[in-house]
This record gives sequence, C-alpha cells and structure tokens, in this order.
Amino acid sequence: MPMKPWIKELADKYGISTNNAEAPTPIAKPQAAVIKPGTTVVDQKMAATADPVKRLNLVAAHQIIELMAAKGITRKVLAAGINKNPAYVAGVLSGRYNTSISTLVDIARVLDTEVKVEFVKL
Repeated sequence: MPMKPWIKELADKYGISTNNAEAPTPIAKPQAAVIKPGTTVVDQKMAATADPVKRLNLVAAHQIIELMAAKGITRKVLAAGINKNPAYVAGVLSGRYNTSISTLVDIARVLDTEVKVEFVKL
C-alpha cells in the first residue's frame, strides 16, 4: 500500500526520512532524565541552579514540603491558613516564586514552626 499523501507531507515538513518505504522512519524518543530514588523535583532543580535567589526559594520550598508531609497539611489547608489561593501555594512549593519573609512567617505559623534566617561566611 502506498504511503498516504498527508503522511508524506508531514514527513517532509519535519525532515523525517521515509527511505522510499511505506511509512516514515520512526524518530528515536528522547531519553527521560534519570531520577534518583528518593529525590524530588525540587531536589533536582536545586542541584541544577547556580542562581542563589532561586536556590534559596527551592530550599524553602523543600523544607515546606517536608513539614507539610510530616504534619499531614494539604496545599489547600496551607493556602487557607496564609490567606492565599492554592495556585500561589503551588508556585511557592515549586520554587517559582520569590517568597517574602512575611509569607514565610505566615507559612511557619500554619506549620507550627518558626523561620530562622542565618548568614554564613563564604
């Protein structure tokens, strides 16, 4: 059976070799990143960033996630406790947002903890 014209058109458009075959040559799928057991997406992002602000946001996110898990607090409960919407909390937990100290204090209050800021010599 000859190759359908629309398949040939797509193959040509995206540079897929058909080798005069009946179907396009399959493109190798990219390999997924290897995820070490016991690591989170936040851990992986921390390892991949050199930006100190982004890194601190990720460290805070990681600690908040651990505390939430230990205390059984959901994103929805945390959002209600700090008077923010759940989408904002998702941004904080992903490390995307540059969270203010006052918001960190509010989060700590909901998690029954306190925030500690420490400057260390390089």
